[in-house]
Amino acid sequence: MLISQNKLSELTGKDRKTVRRLLANLAPASGPHGAKLYDSKLALESLYLGNGDGAFITTAEAFRQLTIARKRQIEIDVEIKRKTRIPIEDVNEAVAQVFGAIRANVKAALPVDRANEVFDEMRRVLDWIQQKANEVTPNGSNGR
Repeated sequence: MLISQNKLSELTGKDRKTVRRLLANLAPASGPHGAKLYDSKLALESLYLGNGDGAFITTAEAFRQLTIARKRQIEIDVEIKRKTRIPIEDVNEAVAQVFGAIRANVKAALPVDRANEVFDEMRRVLDWIQQKANEVTPNGSNGR
């Protein structure tokens, strides 16, 4: 069923300008008196499921993204259960212990400038490890 912006505004209680903005990504059909008519199902999905800036995710796309996320979560859970994934907290603790043990030796053996370069490189390694962990679990959790 095709429906106009004005009718959508009237039925949803949303301002006509808001409706126009949220439907900007949909291709309208021409109606009588120059009206822009939209498929009612797609228009309502856009009005109620869009994120407010005109971006629009169809129900099918939402299910696809959900399926991908669930698959990834299952893979992570399997890795944890098989003990092939190391929790980031354990990695950070091990790195801190190693860096702590090396720190005194670096300070004693190298000039201050060179020692600072070594420490900067050690920090870059720690940042790289954290970045890799964040790529797998953006919220910082390790899945436990």
